[in-house]
Amino acid sequence: MFGILFRVEVDPADRLTFIDFIHRDAQVAREREPGTLRFECYEDPDAVNAFYVYEAYTDMAAFEEHQRNPPYKEWESKIKPMMTSFRQLFMGDSL
Repeated sequence: MFGILFRVEVDPADRLTFIDFIHRDAQVAREREPGTLRFECYEDPDAVNAFYVYEAYTDMAAFEEHQRNPPYKEWESKIKPMMTSFRQLFMGDSL
């Protein structure tokens, strides 16, 4: 299994845009990416504009497939620029 966990903060003006995007991205992953095992987003209880995102895939190839889909391209071009902070906490093979 391959997983990634990260924490992201967005500008308050972009909060709803981020939430809408991450829900859409998770839906695409569930519906069109059979190698996606989990795709979850949690609001940080201590920071209103911060979120934890956890993604799990059957293997690295499944994650690479995820990266080829339209939401990931939007992530790179539109969502990343609105982030005020990004911290990757884990990425790799998990037990």
